[in-house]
Amino acid sequence: MKSVLVSSIQAHSGKSALCFGLGLNYREMGLKVGYFKPLGIKVLGFRGAMVDEDAEQAKAAFGLKESLEEITPVMISPELYLRMLSGKGKLSGRVSKSFAKVSKGKDIVLIDGVGDFRAGRLLDLSDVDTAVMLKSKIILISLYDSIYVLDEILSTVDVIRRYEKKSGRRILAGIVFNNVPSSGMDELKSTVIPFLKKKGIEVLGAIPRDKILRSVRVKDIVEEVSGEVLTAKERGGTAIESFLVGAMSPTHAIKYFRRRSNVAVITGGDRSDMQLAALEARVNCLILTGSLMPSAPILARADELKIPLVLVKDDTISAVEKMEALLRRLQVKGDVKINAIKSLIKDNLDLERLDEVM
Repeated sequence: MKSVLVSSIQAHSGKSALCFGLGLNYREMGLKVGYFKPLGIKVLGFRGAMVDEDAEQAKAAFGLKESLEEITPVMISPELYLRMLSGKGKLSGRVSKSFAKVSKGKDIVLIDGVGDFRAGRLLDLSDVDTAVMLKSKIILISLYDSIYVLDEILSTVDVIRRYEKKSGRRILAGIVFNNVPSSGMDELKSTVIPFLKKKGIEVLGAIPRDKILRSVRVKDIVEEVSGEVLTAKERGGTAIESFLVGAMSPTHAIKYFRRRSNVAVITGGDRSDMQLAALEARVNCLILTGSLMPSAPILARADELKIPLVLVKDDTISAVEKMEALLRRLQVKGDVKINAIKSLIKDNLDLERLDEVM
């Protein structure tokens, strides 16, 4: 059995998506894939239990029989950190025991790191601590928007190298760059990757920016803001790539809204002029804040155009903050996204080389 821990240089860099993409490709190759996330963060209610959202999705996607409690044995909370500060309890035993269960009978286990590379250190369960304990290799995933990201990468690799020296074995399998803009791909391949190879740092792949992965569905928005869908309920799977705030004059609004595709507009529930402008611009979704019901003509027009109207309790600023956080999280939900990440990994990662260095 082989195992690899996917860790991230920055938060929201696509760590869990990489785990999903790798797992789906390995399953296609006929391998028995396991998934393990030692520290859970994003908790939600599931049959009366609090579980990690990524673990719940992985269990379904990979057809895992292990319980969610075994897949994610430790849930992070302020109370947990306070207990650790008081010197009460040690978590490594629980993590090791659960890992033994989820890895039984598997060809490869994908370990989903926590937050970013620095998280979990107080618990002695940072990603590198966990990799050493479970005798796993680490893949680092990093966003790429400019050459300045090298500072973060080199600093992180320095930490891993110290652990490697202490443990006497190679821990870092390599680096994967994610969300690389087309304008930066040539620089990455011609300059950055050769530089890292000279430093003894393997680059396993570079994943280009993808609109599908950087989007959310209308149903995800509704869930995030506890909204009420007033029209076009059947359009819950509609993709949203960006959000615009309707706060200008209606005269300029339509042109403003049409500048982007797959957009949701957030505006006050009392701004019927802005709501009408958004509908006439054929936006993908209209989010109305302040729990103010739109007028009958607005409802009728939205129903006619099959555009979802989502009513939320939040004020406009709070709604915008939640939408931005939702886009940053890059959730892997829905068949379209799952198939997209599977293809991106297959086309842009050297899976044979990864198998060699694990």
